[in-house]
Amino acid sequence: MQLTELIESYERDSKRRFESINQLLDHYQNKYITEEIDLLAYREIYNFLDKQGATSSHEYVYEGKRS
Repeated sequence: MQLTELIESYERDSKRRFESINQLLDHYQNKYITEEIDLLAYREIYNFLDKQGATSSHEYVYEGKRS
């Protein structure tokens, strides 16, 4: 699997310019949730992007000011 392939697919599908590896992870998570890709493809993509340092927006922890 090549990072360039994932980026090209992301840009083609979303019609947006690639800005971060985190976008790719969120994009492919959405494709899995909407059943556009199967579990095996998703796991391969997830593991690859995770090794590249990607973080899902679903994993984000807000550490702002507390009232």
